[in-house]
Amino acid sequence: MLKLPFKLGKTKKTAKFITIDISSNSVRCAALELIDSAISPNPSVRVISVAEAPIDPGAVRSGNIVNMESVNISLGSLISQLDLECGEKIRDVIFGIKGDLSLGLMTTVKVVRDFGDEVSQKEFDDIYKKTLEAAGDQANDEALQITGTSDVDLEMVTTSVIYARLDDRLVTEVVGGEGRKIELALFTAFTPVYHVKALQKLSKDLGLNILALASDMYALVKSLKVSKYQENDFVIMSVGSDVTDVAVVFGGGVVSTRSLYLGRSHFISELSSRLGLNYSEAESKLKQYSLEGLSEDESLNIHSHLTEISGLWLSGVELLFGEFTGVKTFASKIFLTGEGSAIPDLLYVLRKEPWTKSIPFKSPPDVARISKNDLNFISDPGGKLDSLNHISLAVLAVIYLEARDLTNV
Repeated sequence: MLKLPFKLGKTKKTAKFITIDISSNSVRCAALELIDSAISPNPSVRVISVAEAPIDPGAVRSGNIVNMESVNISLGSLISQLDLECGEKIRDVIFGIKGDLSLGLMTTVKVVRDFGDEVSQKEFDDIYKKTLEAAGDQANDEALQITGTSDVDLEMVTTSVIYARLDDRLVTEVVGGEGRKIELALFTAFTPVYHVKALQKLSKDLGLNILALASDMYALVKSLKVSKYQENDFVIMSVGSDVTDVAVVFGGGVVSTRSLYLGRSHFISELSSRLGLNYSEAESKLKQYSLEGLSEDESLNIHSHLTEISGLWLSGVELLFGEFTGVKTFASKIFLTGEGSAIPDLLYVLRKEPWTKSIPFKSPPDVARISKNDLNFISDPGGKLDSLNHISLAVLAVIYLEARDLTNV
């Protein structure tokens, strides 16, 4: 069964909101504020405060909230911390949904009309509805292939027009245009209904108002369109705590997304096992290594211990590209981001290893690491957002701007 679509929560025209990221070992929040247009001519937000708290091991597995009480306690403490630091209660929130719980895809519908007269609003609405229904069928089919069961109820949480054509001409507005052929391509993201209900319960228990549930990957792609790069065709790899999400983007729109179940936490576990350290100690060691804070001998030792898992990660990425059906060639620009992207070995293997030989890239790929400093709509004067670890919190701000009709990206 498919529910269409998740509605934005009702809210007053507040200028402050909170973005929330839940992973397998922590909960992160950022309090942000819309910058007055008199101060900044371009729509942007300012970081007020950032908070992070661990959660009990096993409380979240593969993105699923297993122990609601543990997550409730951790998130509740963070909200209280933000209240104190902000000097007021902010209750409007945006939850990011990671790739392992967010199925993203592009759906195209073509309609041939009897006449080439103006397209009415009702006609366009009917085509849009048809496209959403087709996207739902497509999502159910893909979920069946991934899970092997048809019992997973999905809810649409993100929709975005990738392009629209009238008689093969790209147009920005279909309504009022003239033509016999209409083509509409939408990006949609779906998440299991049980996850939506879990986030709704969590919010209700804590007195929070959900503005939006948003695909992390969608937010990333939208953010890159207002970054210093301004690319339209690219591949993005977001290395999170548990999962590496990959999206193919053409014309500024997400064509498809896939996920590899290897992330930063697996690299930490590898070091923990090889060096005989507990998880926290291994995490600290990996952070020092990533920040070039170790001696040359220590760095070489860490690098040698990560060689095997780096190769495993790269093999997984290579296989993932084979799962993108319907993509003839891939853009040569690759953006690497997320908390795990700080691990230098990942950038190294992407640039040095011959993993792209069997993948149809337009030209040898150029890999760049993205941080919050590349996002033009984020102002962080106090440096409270960690450049890479908190990228998921930063990009969710674009969803707020979009909901307020403050950006046309």
